[in-house]
Amino acid sequence: EVDDECAELTLTGSDVDYEITLDLTGCNVDDVVTITIPQNVSEEQFSKELSIEFTVLAVEINVTIAITSGSPTTFVAFEGTVVIEKPPGSPETGLAIADFSTTYMDITSLTDDGISDTLETYIFSGSYTDAPQTATATLLEGPFEGFDIVNINTASAEVEQVIFVASLPEDGILLRDSDPAIPVTASESISGFETADIEFEQECGSHSLSGSDADYEIALDLSDCSGEETLVLTIPQDVSEEQFSKELSIEFTVLVAVPVDARIEYVGSEPHMGGLMPFQVTFSGPVRGLDAEDFV
Repeated sequence: EVDDECAELTLTGSDVDYEITLDLTGCNVDDVVTITIPQNVSEEQFSKELSIEFTVLAVEINVTIAITSGSPTTFVAFEGTVVIEKPPGSPETGLAIADFSTTYMDITSLTDDGISDTLETYIFSGSYTDAPQTATATLLEGPFEGFDIVNINTASAEVEQVIFVASLPEDGILLRDSDPAIPVTASESISGFETADIEFEQECGSHSLSGSDADYEIALDLSDCSGEETLVLTIPQDVSEEQFSKELSIEFTVLVAVPVDARIEYVGSEPHMGGLMPFQVTFSGPVRGLDAEDFV
């Protein structure tokens, strides 16, 4: 006999060895259940009454959550796992997306990857919502009502941004008639970066993008510029289809190249065998990129 309707009893065995199995799924934690074997239960023998009293305790479980798609990462999409370890005979937790608590990430899919009375494994996936940030995921205690949680952790991932670097002359000047191009390098390979992604605050000129992976070049046609315009190219944030990226603004000044006269003068004393002969070179206007190989 069981004095609490929450428990269902099953008896197996024979002769002198018996086993009582209880189904306590209908009971609450801290319910007190009493099993009574009345006296004289045998048809042929006298027997003494026996009462067994116990308190229903919560099932102890370990919950481990992990983000498996890597950290640090610049990628928007992620995947993770939840592993729930339970003692034999434990009920299923029935984990759902609503049971997650997250920051800077949105879980959109949850599937079971194996459910038994001792182990539950789930795979969850979705997308990060911002970068650079530390995204986190943990589980609320709602699905574990009736369980004693021995351990439950918080999984985290460092979500970073792809960084663009542009190579301009130190003075920031591009010559109108020199078919100028600006090399741009990304900190890692990206995809889906196109000419239309670049914003050009232009008074004149046009641009086109070439390249792939992490190496790109912005070619400029400045033929309709008059000179001395200051133009700005902007690579907006998140131009990649799959990754977070940081915005980059490239400012430069357009100048028109003009003819330059040069004068070379010997400024040393009388030349002699084996000595150095210093010359002074004077230009009528600014000159860029001059080196020894330009002299003959």
